[in-house]
Amino acid sequence: MSGSLGLEANTDVFPVRLPHYTVRGGIIYFLGKPVYFNREAANVLGRCRGHTPASKLMGAEDVIDDLEERGMILSLEAPLAARRHRPAAEDNKGLIVFSPHCDDAALSLGALLASRARDTLITIVTIFSKSRYTILDGLSKRATEVTRIRKAEDRFYARLIGAELAFLNLPEALLRGRDNAMELIIWRYGEQERRLKKQLKLAFARLIAGFTGAKLFFPLGLGHHIDHVLVRDAAIEWLLEERRLANEVAFYEDLPYASIFNDLRPALEFIRSCGLETEARLFDVSPYMEVKLRNLRAYRSQIAPGDLQHVENYAARLFRWHGSTINNNQAQGYCERLWFVKTSRS
Repeated sequence: MSGSLGLEANTDVFPVRLPHYTVRGGIIYFLGKPVYFNREAANVLGRCRGHTPASKLMGAEDVIDDLEERGMILSLEAPLAARRHRPAAEDNKGLIVFSPHCDDAALSLGALLASRARDTLITIVTIFSKSRYTILDGLSKRATEVTRIRKAEDRFYARLIGAELAFLNLPEALLRGRDNAMELIIWRYGEQERRLKKQLKLAFARLIAGFTGAKLFFPLGLGHHIDHVLVRDAAIEWLLEERRLANEVAFYEDLPYASIFNDLRPALEFIRSCGLETEARLFDVSPYMEVKLRNLRAYRSQIAPGDLQHVENYAARLFRWHGSTINNNQAQGYCERLWFVKTSRS
């Protein structure tokens, strides 16, 4: 897929600086380290706030192209100021996405969220927002520093799609003593996890108190990552206890894990064994896939190019296998899928 957004040649764009970059004294810094000694580029980057069209940054066209190629800015099709929308209809109660970490909602549902942003109040709840995991070489692995960067990325992404954002500020598995990578996917619940599950159930009830009728999206727990499974299991227990819940509930396919492991059956069978029946709903997100991949560039500390390829390949595979059920007019496209809990459980 090309990097462009399919805009007409004469369509203006609104460049916005990624949160990792700052400008001081004609020098561009990446997370506090000088990376580009170019006064003209620094001057232009300092003015890329997502509100001014590129055409108004006089004489900056080549510089903007250079900054985008270096990964310092994103070119938006509309200004950031126009991106926060509210439901147009009274029966549109919005949706809440429960994201285990700062990038999971964007990875798993980024195209669907972009498609709904104009007429739906979207709230992302990032659960394990205290972190020391990063793919960036040379970056301090101190939890305070990594957490600060990851939260800045999450806030930036929320601005891109006009979403509300909340952090539960719980510690990820690495900060709970699970330092070995294998302990993230081969594990048993410990006392910490049992306590966290209780905390999560209370948090779910508190968070949706003002969102009667909102759709609730939880992870399926694909890949068996302990944090993802913990959120899913807490959600299942809470749903079974809240028999009169007035919200529509669905589980989303965790990416990139869904693409890597490519087997949903264990997760779906587990949910069924708990007494919840689900049904799949496909969403044709073809017009928004490039927007999703562009927006994922906000998560520089977490997402590698290979992850983006997994995300794109999986969405294309879903369309190839199932797209004809929702769109017979095109041979290729992209889908995202949710597994909705059948309301008969009440």
